[in-house]
Amino acid sequence: MAFHVPFNQRPSGQNPLPGPIFIGFEAPAPPRRKFNWWGFNGMWMSFASLCTAGFLSPIPLIVSLKGLRRPGKKMATVGTVVSRLGVALASLISFGVYNREQIATSHREAKQRSVQTRKFVAETEKLVKLASLELLEYQATNNGEFPNDVDANMLVIKHVDPWGVSLRFDQEEERALVRSAGPDKKFYSKDDVKIELSGKTESKLLPVNEDLIGKASEKVETALEKASEKVGKVSEKAADAIDKAAEKVGDALEKAAEKSSEKGSADASSDK
Repeated sequence: MAFHVPFNQRPSGQNPLPGPIFIGFEAPAPPRRKFNWWGFNGMWMSFASLCTAGFLSPIPLIVSLKGLRRPGKKMATVGTVVSRLGVALASLISFGVYNREQIATSHREAKQRSVQTRKFVAETEKLVKLASLELLEYQATNNGEFPNDVDANMLVIKHVDPWGVSLRFDQEEERALVRSAGPDKKFYSKDDVKIELSGKTESKLLPVNEDLIGKASEKVETALEKASEKVGKVSEKAADAIDKAAEKVGDALEKAAEKSSEKGSADASSDK
């Protein structure tokens, strides 16, 4: 409806009417604000993503961030916050599951190592018993004495435990020990696998093959003779070379003396 404010009813300049004065037509309606569908969809999707433990929260987070670029940002802000909480929840769950799997894997590996170690220890015990039987057989045929440390170790060193270390023989006062280094591969530690034998060691070595020693000494003597012959030949050649060099030097000195004498006589004749 058209309206007109009479001049006598108009306020003074101190209190003007708000907005413009329209005469003859109605005032236009204020512009209608557009609805932020991006923010609305981001908000309800963020709450729905919590039902998936936050694993779908990245989708409403993207939608809400899109809505923050449009007017009416309240719903978009709520969607952004809820979506970030969902992403944090999903990350926390994923991290917990990963750690749990790592712990379970380490427990399985430790169990497998324990089973393998027990198996290797059982095999090592059998191996140590076998080496001990060989020493006992030697003891039975040698007046109840074990071989000395060197010879005994030569007998047991051929036995290698599952960890790749040879067995060892140790003699103490009235007993002997056949031991394996065990899982840590270090002798004289707590995990050594060992068997104790009672008895003393003999003072003599195992029988030595004298024929082999004689043949070896003959070969050594032959090699020394050949070497001395070669040295003699080399020394003769060196002496011959030295003699020839001395002769050449003597000839050169004689020629130089002759030339100097001839030059001196020529100088003397020219002075006369």
